[in-house]
Amino acid sequence: MENSQSSCAYEIMVMLLPDMGEAKTNQILEEIRTEIKEHKGKIQNEEIIGLRDLAYRIKKQDAGFYAVLNITMPKDQIRDIERNLNLHPSIMRHIILKTDKDYEVQSFKIYEEEAAKAKQERMEARHKKEEVRRVPEKTVTKEVKKEQKPIAKAPAKVETPKIEEVEKIKEEKPKKKTEKLNLEDVDKKLKSLIDDPDITL
Repeated sequence: MENSQSSCAYEIMVMLLPDMGEAKTNQILEEIRTEIKEHKGKIQNEEIIGLRDLAYRIKKQDAGFYAVLNITMPKDQIRDIERNLNLHPSIMRHIILKTDKDYEVQSFKIYEEEAAKAKQERMEARHKKEEVRRVPEKTVTKEVKKEQKPIAKAPAKVETPKIEEVEKIKEEKPKKKTEKLNLEDVDKKLKSLIDDPDITL
């Protein structure tokens, strides 16, 4: 059966409030170190990362003060450390990771350089994909010209007649005969209306 007192390797990252000042920040970090030693732990490596902007606000803060501690400690003691970190009012966030025995500690600067390099490689790969997708304009115009079918010839233009010809045609049209009413015809029509028994005047 495995001994509960056997030591394990851990990496602890803490994020402290950013506006405490250097003296108060150092005091809290010293409290964390002391607590680790009281729980039979040994600090193998410590890195103060410092202030970093946050991706989103935590406890009304836009930044946090980061520190990383690589320790060895009996595994039955790590729960007490985690509980105390949870209860500390100046610690915004923390994470404790169990590491392998052959784990090599790297500085945050190396991680930043690797992240920047990976980002640059992604950007270059994206640019290459975009260049492959782009087709030169000349090629496009040639292909379009090849695919186009010959356009049917437009019908011959119909010549519009000149003004003199239009007026001549108008003159040639037969004029409607207008009937001229004689006075006698008008009198007859009036008389017939007056004599009509259905009409009352």
